[in-house]
Amino acid sequence: MLFAGSNLGVTDDGVPKHLPFSAPNLGAALIANGLSFRGYSEDLPEIGFGGRKSGHYARKHNPWVNWQDAPANAILRVSNLPLTAWPADLTPLPTVAFVVPNLQHDMHDGSIAEGDWWLKANLDGYVQWVASHNSLLVFTFDEDDGHEN
Repeated sequence: MLFAGSNLGVTDDGVPKHLPFSAPNLGAALIANGLSFRGYSEDLPEIGFGGRKSGHYARKHNPWVNWQDAPANAILRVSNLPLTAWPADLTPLPTVAFVVPNLQHDMHDGSIAEGDWWLKANLDGYVQWVASHNSLLVFTFDEDDGHEN
């Protein structure tokens, strides 16, 4: 929903049946307008990996992989990156970057304390950079207490 404005029929954690998607999406819209997009996933085993799981990496947290090499609205494999590709010098960051923790650090399978540690260890430098570079950092969480409102 966050990446495409629709669930595109994805209602569970499995790999979608009809891939690649060709529907409009955030990354493709940025690219079409001369801007840039990259997704960085902790424990992604290699650039452009399209598998369901590898170690503590889970595809379900990485929506842009569903548009890799699509005939329309494509996200290039080189934009689907392991977190180890996060630059030390933040100046060349893309217009929009997603950073996704692995299953141990997502505050769902892992604990809140593990997630807090991960955020500080991996994004504190970016938090500081944002504050001095007129930039924006948005944190999102997809969990709730299981009750409908």
